[in-house]
Amino acid sequence: MSGSSASSTASGLGAGVLVMVVGLGGWMLLGPDDPQAAYADLPPAAPERLLVPSLDIDADVVPVALSADAVLDPPQDGELVGWWDGSARPGDRSGQTVITGHTVHTGGGAMDPIVDVEAGRVVDLRTDEGTMRYRVTHSEVVEREDLASRAEDIFGQDRTAGRLVLVTCTNWDGSVYEDNIVVYAKPLGSPAPDA
Repeated sequence: MSGSSASSTASGLGAGVLVMVVGLGGWMLLGPDDPQAAYADLPPAAPERLLVPSLDIDADVVPVALSADAVLDPPQDGELVGWWDGSARPGDRSGQTVITGHTVHTGGGAMDPIVDVEAGRVVDLRTDEGTMRYRVTHSEVVEREDLASRAEDIFGQDRTAGRLVLVTCTNWDGSVYEDNIVVYAKPLGSPAPDA
């Protein structure tokens, strides 16, 4: 999907976009750096693999789409993560690349370690055109109800600069996940071959 098509699709959804993450126990609502490395442009392409070296996250990425009622379901397989195919692709100049996946309180979810991510850490998204590297700027824990009201800001495609958004559930209370964690990262470009 082109960046402009993604923008049109997301803009039409407005604040009604809901993102759901499955954690064990039920549905949950979403809505080492090398600063000297040289970066180059990367042609836009769908992500195929998510890597967060500082957290040992290495997961295949599959496209996921919004349902008719504007719900985005992550892949059923907890070891996979989903890229919202209505969001920006790595290499797009605008919009937000949205990746979601499972957190499983007993372990085995691709996104389990994401709660420990620190600002400044590197996140890589591999595509068939190469790898787009991002640097984490910040993360926040968002109450499930608040995520729906902030969906346009968190997931909307009208940003003029590209951004990566990782979303999963957090704060297991013994029966359900109470909140979501949202991680934001800015694109650095494709890493130099020796990076």
